[in-house]
Amino acid sequence: MWDSYGQTLSELSGGCRRNHENEMKSVYYAAADAVILRFMIEVCWAPMLAAFSVALDQSDDEIVICLCLEGFRYAIHVTSVMSMKTHRDAFVTSLAKFTSLHSPADIKQKNVYAIKEIITIADEDGNYLQEAWEHILTCVSRFEHLHLLGEGAPPDATFFSFPQNDLEKTKQAKSTILPVLKKKGHGRMLYAAGTLMRGSYDSAGIGSNAGAVTPEQVNHLVSNFNMLEQVGSSEMNRIFTRSQKLNSEAIIDFVKALCKVSMEELRSPSDPRVFSLTKMVEIAYGAKTMGNMLNFTDGAILVCPNIKTGSCKWYCMVTVLVALAAVEGTGGCWWWLWRVLGSDSGQWHYNMNRIRLVWSSIWHVLSDFFVTIGCSANLSIAIFAMDSLRQLSMKFLEREELANYNFQNEFMKPFVIVMRKSNAVEIRELIIRCVSQMVLSRVNNVKSGWKSMFMVFTTAAYDDHKNIVLLAFEIIEKIIRDYFPYITETETTTFTDCVNCLIAFTNSRFNQEISLNAIGFLSFCATKLAEGDLGSSSRNKDKEVSGKISSPSPQEGKYGNQDKGEVTDKDDHLNFWFPLLSGLSELSFDPRPEVRKSALDVLFETLRNHGHLFSLPLWERIFESVLFPIFDYVGHAIDPSGSPQVNEVETNGELDQSWLYETCTVALQLVVDLFVNFYNTVNPLLIKVLMLLVSFIKRLHQSLAGIGIAAFVRLMSNAGELFSEDKWLEVVLSIKEAANETLPKFSFLESEDFAARNEEHASTVNDDRDRVESGSPDDLQSLSARRLYVCLTNAKGRAAVQLLLIQVKFVCTPPEI
Repeated sequence: MWDSYGQTLSELSGGCRRNHENEMKSVYYAAADAVILRFMIEVCWAPMLAAFSVALDQSDDEIVICLCLEGFRYAIHVTSVMSMKTHRDAFVTSLAKFTSLHSPADIKQKNVYAIKEIITIADEDGNYLQEAWEHILTCVSRFEHLHLLGEGAPPDATFFSFPQNDLEKTKQAKSTILPVLKKKGHGRMLYAAGTLMRGSYDSAGIGSNAGAVTPEQVNHLVSNFNMLEQVGSSEMNRIFTRSQKLNSEAIIDFVKALCKVSMEELRSPSDPRVFSLTKMVEIAYGAKTMGNMLNFTDGAILVCPNIKTGSCKWYCMVTVLVALAAVEGTGGCWWWLWRVLGSDSGQWHYNMNRIRLVWSSIWHVLSDFFVTIGCSANLSIAIFAMDSLRQLSMKFLEREELANYNFQNEFMKPFVIVMRKSNAVEIRELIIRCVSQMVLSRVNNVKSGWKSMFMVFTTAAYDDHKNIVLLAFEIIEKIIRDYFPYITETETTTFTDCVNCLIAFTNSRFNQEISLNAIGFLSFCATKLAEGDLGSSSRNKDKEVSGKISSPSPQEGKYGNQDKGEVTDKDDHLNFWFPLLSGLSELSFDPRPEVRKSALDVLFETLRNHGHLFSLPLWERIFESVLFPIFDYVGHAIDPSGSPQVNEVETNGELDQSWLYETCTVALQLVVDLFVNFYNTVNPLLIKVLMLLVSFIKRLHQSLAGIGIAAFVRLMSNAGELFSEDKWLEVVLSIKEAANETLPKFSFLESEDFAARNEEHASTVNDDRDRVESGSPDDLQSLSARRLYVCLTNAKGRAAVQLLLIQVKFVCTPPEI
């Protein structure tokens, strides 16, 4: 038996030895490509998630909890690095739920460990989290809410809640904030417990109302708050302070997620929060210090000095916060002053030094966010958003903008969009003051930002509220008076924006003084343009003075230092001259006589003073596009029938009369004088000027013909001696054309059919003819008499024009004839 046993044992040993030898001969391969992890995770991720989740949920053993959390952390790391979005989001969402921040009444020690694990993951794997950042930042937001309530600080809704009806408005007006905040111990915890509710993870806030709070719940909540103190606010803030370490793609994902979380915070009308909105400003250029808390109130008032208590809650909010801080005696309310009002001092720069290409992508996200919040129906939220945008813009303006970059224009565009879309007068006023503060305090660094600034003020010029228009013009007046050289220092196109802004103010319907002052500034801009100040600041830095600039005299503008090269440069500035001159030309139709007169005076004074800078092509465009269109209105003001009766003009209103007999007469004389003054340059345009004058004479309106003939005589008297033989030929042909077109026609005496054809276009005659076609012989006789009267009146008017043309004979005799 022992022999059999020994043989069997020997066989087994030999088999084991042979198997071991075979294993030693096999080759072990080390995987060098990490992609193999993707396939391994795809196979085992679901069982891993279930194992970690079930064990973490059911066990209170600290070792098991730590192992599960470590498993979550490694799983998130691998799935994030491998860009396995679905698997990564599953692990991150599950871990975020285990923080129990959505249901603070159920927080345990293992939930605190989960919160710490979230912080570690954000710190270590931030470059790979992408969309998962939203879950991380949601946890941070909820933790911050609990932390503030635990310290006894008032919730954001205390200051930013939006009453939905009259009852809620009444409750808000009668709110007793101070007694609540003064509660200590049990009273304060009862208030916090009433604020906190049980809710689901996907809820925007902490939860929904859970009814009355029992003493047991208060005691449990106190215990939970004590556990949360294991995670300091500094650890949570580390997520934001270390955002500067994120790469270019990760920071964009981080900002997108922060915007989404902030939007969820602000969406609630009854419990809005501004934590994430505040953090947007902080991650851009750093955290604020607590050094100058007592000065914050003054800083805020400087931003909105004229916002009244009755129309805006901002100043009221500041007053309440100061009172709360004085009563509370702790740092909670001063902390709120810091968050609400902000400070520009004592910052550590986080992401401000990133390259402009990255910031352009970041701002594309932030811009849409600020526009949405800035147009919010909740006025307090909108004000806070605009002030946050102001803080960011101020910090950006501290950086000098490189040539051919327009990032300043990009980050100021939200102000323009909100200015156009917002229905709140307070918001529009705040935007004007914010833009004013930014420009005036950072004027040395403003480059492409001028464009957005002028767009804001142009929008304000058309505002429906008088105070907005007056405030905007007051600021634009100061900017142009004191800082005009900076406007065109690098971007010459901003001159056009400045001119368009002033033209918008000339159309102000609230205050005629604004229109007249705007016209005066257009004259000032024309002077600076003629002096060649566009872009000259960079060439004449040593001549610049950082302060007020004085307007040069017209003599300096006309006879200043100009050489041939500079004249050529001015001809290249067609795009700068035409908005200015065309705007003044259009004002000649303004219904206000003072504005019309001022616009014409400035227009022709500008052309007289600076016309020597213009070449013939520029003059040709000025005559055709600026001066001649002034008289297009004649064709609308006067009935085309050619009737000389004044009553037909009177039917068009008092504006037509005053324009025709005052503005039109003066404008035509000024055009003739301008042509005479610069005849050596503009003499090829004589034929076009003659065509304009002849068009007046051919109108068969005695008053218009008189205006045209008077201008014709004025032209011949002042410039006749300068005409060459060819020019005199053009003059004579023009007179001949006018005489032929205005000859009286008496053929109607021989043929009544001619009179009918001649007046066929008159609607009154047509109507009468239709009525009497089937009428009595008396009606037909009456119609015939009316036709005869019209024809006689026409002939009389033509004869009067012929008599006026005789005057031209005495001044239109060329020397050669």
